[in-house]
Amino acid sequence: MKDFFEKLNKKSIQLPDNIRDILSQNKQCNCFNSTSELLEVATGGAKDGIFEVEYDIPGKGAYTEAIVLKVKNGLSANYTEAYMRRRDPDTMSIADDKPTDKIHFRDKYDFEFSELQLETFNWLKSQSGPWGKVNNYN
Repeated sequence: MKDFFEKLNKKSIQLPDNIRDILSQNKQCNCFNSTSELLEVATGGAKDGIFEVEYDIPGKGAYTEAIVLKVKNGLSANYTEAYMRRRDPDTMSIADDKPTDKIHFRDKYDFEFSELQLETFNWLKSQSGPWGKVNNYN
């Protein structure tokens, strides 16, 4: 990871502190040199196969969030939960305090977005890869 940060610094790319913290504490982080490398890993190396994005949720076990397919023009991610596939404009809430015509997160959920953000970042730090499993249906 140290080499990665050095490469970013040489290119004058500055990551936000919270992202740098997640990357430096994560058990595994992969960087890719090309789109084809990224596609290979995103589909678990399965030629014309299916890759399931799975997470271990403490107290609940494995959860399949999405099924990724390599398609002609890239990737297709199909979410298993219907609410993830909706394009419902009322699902958006705004985390900052700037003026908006949308509902603010704290008004909708009765707690600050920063609490959820911190919980999410801590969870990300605990994840390891490669993620998911490969199922070949050829």
